[in-house]
Parts: sequence; structure tokens; C-alpha cells
Amino acid sequence: MSALMSKQRVRHASMCVGIVMLIASKIYAVSLLDTTGTTQTQAVPEPGEVQGNFWVNIGVSVGCTLFAGLMSGLTIGLASIDRLSLEVDSIGNPEVQKMCNRIFPVIDRHHWMLVTLLLCNAAAMETLPIFLDKIVTPVEAVIISVSLVLIFGEIIPQALCTGPKQLSIAYWCCPIVYGLMWMTVLISRPIGWLLDKLLGEHKFMRYDNDQLKKLVMLHSI
Repeated sequence: MSALMSKQRVRHASMCVGIVMLIASKIYAVSLLDTTGTTQTQAVPEPGEVQGNFWVNIGVSVGCTLFAGLMSGLTIGLASIDRLSLEVDSIGNPEVQKMCNRIFPVIDRHHWMLVTLLLCNAAAMETLPIFLDKIVTPVEAVIISVSLVLIFGEIIPQALCTGPKQLSIAYWCCPIVYGLMWMTVLISRPIGWLLDKLLGEHKFMRYDNDQLKKLVMLHSI
């Protein structure tokens, strides 16, 4: 029952944070556009400058795709880590204990971590079409951005971060996530605190005596 409630809270938190992040990212994207309606005369760039800008836009687009994929994969990978199983495996295993010491400080701040990852993911995905639009037509920018985000920003990263290497990826990426949490603290921390108050803090799962008896019976079958 507690595990089911925990999963429901994760889904509800993801929905709430996703809506907030989508609205915030749209406002940010609109603010980057020139809405004054004034016509500005732009100088014709030199051929070398055009080529340089092209490769800069390509590089930023690739970087946004990879960063969005990393944030998407870590959102699923870190949120799905079974803390209790990891605690059990760490008993008498220094290598797993070392992983726990790095992973637990991040996943224990569940809503703050969740908001940070979704915020960074939304920022990268909203930035990608802006730079693609400078090298291709708007329709092509939308098609390319959707395809890149779907394949390299969602499917592959989430498959990797929930696969056999889940704990290893979490171990190496947790310092990055922790740094991003503090870099976005002015936005992510208040929203995470609000989710803690509205949905309740993320509690660690523990088995009571009856559940332990049933677990032993299940493994003895």
C-alpha cells in the first residue's frame, strides 16, 4: 500500500511540475522573441561569418538535445531507484555503500530533484527550436526537433538510465544533478517545497512485520 501511494505521489508530482515547467518555459521562449513589431535593418553577413554561425547553431542544437536527453533519463532513472533494496545490498558491500553515499543525498530531496531535472529538460527542449530555426525552415525545425527529442532526448536516455547500468549512471551523474539543484535553487527549491507541503514529503519504504512475513513466504515458494 505504501509503495502504491508513493508511486501515485510521484506521478502527481510529475504532472504538477510538468505543467508549471511548461508554462515557465513558454514564457521564457516568448520573451526571447522580438514582439515590438519594429523593423530593424540587419547588415548582410560575410560568408565566413555565415559559416561560423551555422556551426555554432549546429553545436548548440546538438548540445541541447544531449542535455535534454540526460535530464530526461535521470528523471526516470533516479526517481525509480529502490532505496530499500540499495540499503540492503550495501550491507557488507563497500562498493554499494560508496554508491549510496553519493546517490542518497540527491534522491532523498525527491521533489527538489524532480523540479530541477524537469526545469532543465524543459529549458533545453524549448531552446533547441530557436537555434534550429536559424539554419532550416520553421517547419523543418519543428520536425527535426521533435525527432531528435523523441529518439535522443527520450527513448535512448530513458532506456539507458533504467537498464542494467542504472546505478552506475546514477553514481556518476548525481554530482551533476546536485550542482544543477543549487544552480536553479531560486526556482526549483520553492516549487519543491510547495510540492512537499501539497503532496507530502517523499517517505522511505519500510516493511512492517506482516509484510516481512509475506515477503519470506513469497521467496520460499
